Amino acid sequence: MKPFPFAVLAALTAAVAGAALYAVAVRTTETAPEVAVGAPLVPGLTEHINQVVAMTIAGGGGSVTVARPGPDSDRWTVADKANYPAALDQVRRTILGLDAAKTLEPRTVRPEQYGKLQVDDAGAVHLSLRLADGSALPTVLVGKIVVSPNSDHPVHQFYARRAGEAQSWLAVGQVPSLTIDPMQWVDRILPTLAAGRVMTVTVSRPGVAPLTITRSDAKQPDFTVDGLKAGAKPKQATVNEWASAVEFLSFEDVAKQDPASQPRADTTFTTIRTFDGVVLTVRIDRHDDKPWATFAAEVDSAQAAKAAAQPEAGAPDPVHEVQEIQERTAAWSYRLSEYAAKELAPEADDLTEKPAKPAAPAAP
Repeated sequence: MKPFPFAVLAALTAAVAGAALYAVAVRTTETAPEVAVGAPLVPGLTEHINQVVAMTIAGGGGSVTVARPGPDSDRWTVADKANYPAALDQVRRTILGLDAAKTLEPRTVRPEQYGKLQVDDAGAVHLSLRLADGSALPTVLVGKIVVSPNSDHPVHQFYARRAGEAQSWLAVGQVPSLTIDPMQWVDRILPTLAAGRVMTVTVSRPGVAPLTITRSDAKQPDFTVDGLKAGAKPKQATVNEWASAVEFLSFEDVAKQDPASQPRADTTFTTIRTFDGVVLTVRIDRHDDKPWATFAAEVDSAQAAKAAAQPEAGAPDPVHEVQEIQERTAAWSYRLSEYAAKELAPEADDLTEKPAKPAAPAAP
């Protein structure tokens, strides 16, 4: 993978912000020609943008840090989530937004007035950047947003102040992401298997007969069900939807997986097999009454060979896909929503049509 491409993107971002800054500056100088505009909000960032290796956002009693091993790496992680991979685009937008931000008009230098602009130490959001050599760029305190982007103002106007400086500013630029919630920084991508590829799905739970849906051909629209009570009528739409359980999967929290963890009395295993030979098993345990999932993938060599004998254009390579799934998920446990857990591991009643209610007796 190529190193983090800050420099080129920074130039593009600066061009957009610069055009907006010019428009704002023209209007400003009509009433305040003595005001100098256009100074970087973070001095030195443009010159050292490719050397940024860590960013901390703090405020409201909390903080979050994203970092990468070095300037030649594009693998950013969220330190507050055991170094889980970060959402690269969000990190990029935030740092580029800081780089493009410019001072527009000076505001108060009186500390007792900072609170009105939300640039006081307690009320502002603090953004700090660390470079590869261990040095830090000036920390910026971002305060109240004055103008949000719209058709007339393509960028934000907001109050800001550099830490340690008395001068506060009205600034212009793309306000970067200000959230201190670590989960808003993690990469939310999870393994996905399109329903059209699914051949069988089986859920197993202790003390209960397994449930399996299957079809013999990818063009077959309906799955058959094994494991329902004798005489039960399958709820066909729900049965078919089960095959898409990992097509749109997301998670609410993430933690390091305990490799020594043993199945419990409430552990479920859902195994999805595709026509092209991918086998994905999702184990769900409940911790603190919340569903947590782990993923394990492998290749069914016989099924993969069968699919390879009749290749389809654009079909994924099962070996490469399994490798990617393992690299991304093997060390982690993911907290799912109750809805997602139910979609992955339904019970027999969920797949069964309810008996029709008996007709009410005729009125005498």
